[in-house]
Amino acid sequence: MAPSEEYLESNGNKSLNNGDTESGKADGISYEKEKDASLDNEESSERSFRYGWFGWHPKWLQGFNKASWLLVILCGFSTAQGLVINGYINVGVATIERRFELSSSATGLIVSMYDITCAVLVLFVTYIGGQGHKPRWLSWGLIIMGTGSLIFALPHFTTGLYEPVVGSVSVLCGGADSGEPQCDEDGGGTSGLSNYFYVFVLAQIFHGLGALPLYTLGVTLLDESVTTKQTGLYLGWFYAFSAFGPTLGLLSGGVFLGIYTDLSVDQKSIEVTSSDPAWIGAWWIGFVIGAIISYIVAIPMSGYPQELPATAKIRAEKESEAHVAGHEDEVTKPSFGTKLADIPLAVKYLMFNPTFVFVSLAACSESLIVSGFATFSPKILGIQYGLSPGVAAAVVGILALPAAVGSTFLGGWLIKRFKLKVRGMLRVCIGSVLMVIIFAFVLLLICPQEIVAGINTNYYANTSEIQDTKQATCNSGCACDETADYNPVCGDNNLQYFDPCHAGCTSYSADDGKFTDCACLDATGNQTDSMLQATPGQCSVDCGAVLPLFIVGYFLTMFFNFMPSIPGTNTVLRCVPDTQRSFALGVQWLFARLLGSVPGPILFGRVLDSSCLLWQEKCGVQGACWFYDVRTLAWKLLLIAVGFKVVSFVFFTLSLVFYKSANDDGDNNDDKKEADPKSAFELELTDAVEGKSLNRLVSSSSTAAIVNNVEYEDGK
Repeated sequence: MAPSEEYLESNGNKSLNNGDTESGKADGISYEKEKDASLDNEESSERSFRYGWFGWHPKWLQGFNKASWLLVILCGFSTAQGLVINGYINVGVATIERRFELSSSATGLIVSMYDITCAVLVLFVTYIGGQGHKPRWLSWGLIIMGTGSLIFALPHFTTGLYEPVVGSVSVLCGGADSGEPQCDEDGGGTSGLSNYFYVFVLAQIFHGLGALPLYTLGVTLLDESVTTKQTGLYLGWFYAFSAFGPTLGLLSGGVFLGIYTDLSVDQKSIEVTSSDPAWIGAWWIGFVIGAIISYIVAIPMSGYPQELPATAKIRAEKESEAHVAGHEDEVTKPSFGTKLADIPLAVKYLMFNPTFVFVSLAACSESLIVSGFATFSPKILGIQYGLSPGVAAAVVGILALPAAVGSTFLGGWLIKRFKLKVRGMLRVCIGSVLMVIIFAFVLLLICPQEIVAGINTNYYANTSEIQDTKQATCNSGCACDETADYNPVCGDNNLQYFDPCHAGCTSYSADDGKFTDCACLDATGNQTDSMLQATPGQCSVDCGAVLPLFIVGYFLTMFFNFMPSIPGTNTVLRCVPDTQRSFALGVQWLFARLLGSVPGPILFGRVLDSSCLLWQEKCGVQGACWFYDVRTLAWKLLLIAVGFKVVSFVFFTLSLVFYKSANDDGDNNDDKKEADPKSAFELELTDAVEGKSLNRLVSSSSTAAIVNNVEYEDGK
């Protein structure tokens, strides 16, 4: 380490006074060279921590080179990710199923491809990216994610105009288009729309690859840029915007679904409304907007240096709360983590940390529930309460914003207000899980089941057997087609029918918009012709106060469901050594994806499919589900929610029981260290003398300067 300037000048003067002129000159020249080299190193270091692009680092831009502005840009990334992944995709699931003839299991797999991609690549990205230039990884992630959004919207532009089958003379009993639909020679349908499944899968792979750095490298970059006291508040803002994105996506996505999918078509010529099952909204607009936002946010993100100027000082002042079995001595060695071969050993050290393992397993359970409900919530509300896709998405969005933002801020505030350490944060997680279990029973508040003739009731009041829609006596001569297109009508007998043909309607009155002469409405044979009429659309169902009560309960459920996000993330960041934070988040992501987010949408999709009473069928090929058993679906959703929340409770409790910090006797050291920098240095220096954390010590320019002075005093 270079001697101080005062020391060199003192020795130089002494030598000259003793007559050692040549030696003094040599010392002076040596000092000047070392001084110039030191200045060059400082200038080079200063340039490497400046904000800008391609060597352009003007002074006025450096105002953005701070943690607060980094938080703003990361919030922009989080908003773009949530807008597309948890917003537009979720709100458009039901519409995409109908437009491209897909089952809920297929769309569930599409949604899961995002998490499958994350699971495959997370260790590589977090391990290599955690040792490298994090802002650069984040910038490329934004570009890749934006490209994925454009690919997701591509099927709209490569298919022809959508032609809805509407309730008119074409679906009357004996109408022009009644009978079996046109099929290929091999029996397959002619549309081939289901093949777009692979395009959506490719888009989700791009989405997963692009968004992967956000909640691993992004969270670590933010955590290492602020003090321990500030971490809760900063992460609170960050995760609040991660909830703002999906909410904005649900609300705006609901608006887009109210717009007809083909903008070039004259809106006045469309014969269906947004409440009609044949309606297809403009699901694709949001993905184009999401791509534009991603590309824009990538520009300011790419200007950040590898770390902020204040990061080294902050790193030196933080106290480790790592678990006693975290192998901190090993992972903080300068040589550890410099090669890919260290990955298995790094994973092994994490697996010997019981707090990290149990919190990660709890995160798996949480991710499974969140991913499943987030994907299908708008569709579930549409099924259970008869809401249109746009209205259902708006309701979920309106509930999600205050619930997610409020609980996220409350979690961060609790950590800051009560100075919670790992144990306190785990107790918050446990309490939140118990509240969700209590409020989850709100899922049983459902509207009465729709009654559809031939599906869940019979055509005639005097028979007990449920009739098949194609075999009822009243429509046996109508030559009705298969269940390819759902065009419900509500008879004047308040019974719903699959379409006018299955209701036995032979004519349509354009004056009052009703179908007439509907033979299947004559249950007793005593009705007059004026009573054999049906109105296009579904029969209304009286929910009473069920929907308002459900909304209140669902809001409270979401509020407590989001509560563990900040305490849980902070627990992971605190229970592992500093050098393993990025990698620990990556490993947790791997757990949460493989065991949570990946199977979650697939499981919920299968639950929905298993509750289906009537499938779309065209040319012998099964498509989307038209009609669900709402009570069976409600009980299945409740069992999944409560069951996996109990699993979360068990794992959070085990993580609390097995947690043991190496600094258990120093719970207040954080406050002392941040209030007294000298005390912080003394603690670091003690560790360095014992050979524990020399790597962290020399990484801080401020502590290195103090060590320099200590060496000078010893020399004197």
